[in-house]
Amino acid sequence: MVMDSLTTAGYEVVVWQTDKDFDNAWCLLMIGVGRWGISEHGAMLRAAGERGIRRIFWQLETLPPPDLPDSLLVDLLLQRGPDRTTGLRRFLEGMAYQRLAKQCQDRAWNAYHLFDPRRFSLPFREARKLITMWQDHLIDEIIVSLGTRQEFLATRDVPSIFMPFGYHPILGQPLANTPRDLDVVFLGTIRQGRDRLLAQVQQTLAEAGFQLTIVDKDCYGEERTRLLNRAKIVLYLRGCPWEMPRMRLLMAMGCRSMVLAETFQDTLPFRPGEHLVMSPQKELASTLITYLHNDRARQRIVDAAFSLLINDLGMEKCFIPAISAETPPRINFSGEHSL
Repeated sequence: MVMDSLTTAGYEVVVWQTDKDFDNAWCLLMIGVGRWGISEHGAMLRAAGERGIRRIFWQLETLPPPDLPDSLLVDLLLQRGPDRTTGLRRFLEGMAYQRLAKQCQDRAWNAYHLFDPRRFSLPFREARKLITMWQDHLIDEIIVSLGTRQEFLATRDVPSIFMPFGYHPILGQPLANTPRDLDVVFLGTIRQGRDRLLAQVQQTLAEAGFQLTIVDKDCYGEERTRLLNRAKIVLYLRGCPWEMPRMRLLMAMGCRSMVLAETFQDTLPFRPGEHLVMSPQKELASTLITYLHNDRARQRIVDAAFSLLINDLGMEKCFIPAISAETPPRINFSGEHSL
């Protein structure tokens, strides 16, 4: 998806395998740290820097919330550490996450007090790796696709460039002659808290004569596109409650399904009421029923969202300005994410 967008925009893209791939290169794009760790790829990043190649890191995974308490506990959790942790370290971190969750009970994103402290693990691991790479001068620029991630990095004195995650047809697109025969679809993992909420929504919809279809595993690519093309409304629930990743929104909107989400603060470039509908958790079922009864209102939101994707949020329009140069450069592509 990313490589296709860059190629379409006139860039020559080479997947990095050895340092010889840096010959005539202008930019190295690294997408996520994931399971790599820093030690395995530090040599690659240093080699690129020694050649004067611009090293851009695109952070796609979640980062901690920007409104963490100013405490020694947070500083300790963000201290650099080894790429691979021991069982004892994980145990101690788990205890620390439980304490931190208690310190965050008054945060707006924790309004329902259903947050599982273990959900802190990935964001803090990602933050530690990213901050370490920046402090060690292994990367020159950081791109983030959510305002909350940019705000968090700013609290640690790490600058970043905001770039909305752009739409590509591979995420989802309209399919001809596909009936919208599914009232509401939820696509995602059923974890603690979600199970009770989904059961409540499902029961209320059934009492009103509608059905909630839950798909919690093994739905990707073309199968996911076919599913979303059948959905009138896609229900979006909080993952990490302080941020709203856009990729699943793009999937649904690209298939011309209306998105109804729990209330979030950071939704740009989407505007609630115009490109999607937002509702407090207690009102999700009643809001779904309202829009299932109102085809015209639902279609208005679907059309506005799809128009925004096609006209303003194409991946090449969002991404290329962040790495643009006066002449189309040769880009080395490095990442574990399959996009």
